[in-house]
Amino acid sequence: MNIEDLIILLAMKCQTNPFDSKVIWSFYDQISRGNGFTEKQEQLAIKILKRQVSKINAALGKDATPYLENPVFRL
Repeated sequence: MNIEDLIILLAMKCQTNPFDSKVIWSFYDQISRGNGFTEKQEQLAIKILKRQVSKINAALGKDATPYLENPVFRL
């Protein structure tokens, strides 16, 4: 599972605070257009996903921590 998959999951199935939500939906839009992330966006995405890991685990049904410790991106 890559970071983009976790962002899509977080955007579609989880409620987050307004700041994180705005950034997550922006990333989701960028992913849906087929664009990759810059290095700063990658760091921000991982930071937000780590902050929301409990919600991701609940939606995913398993522990997502290994995906965040060794992040893999599509592009």
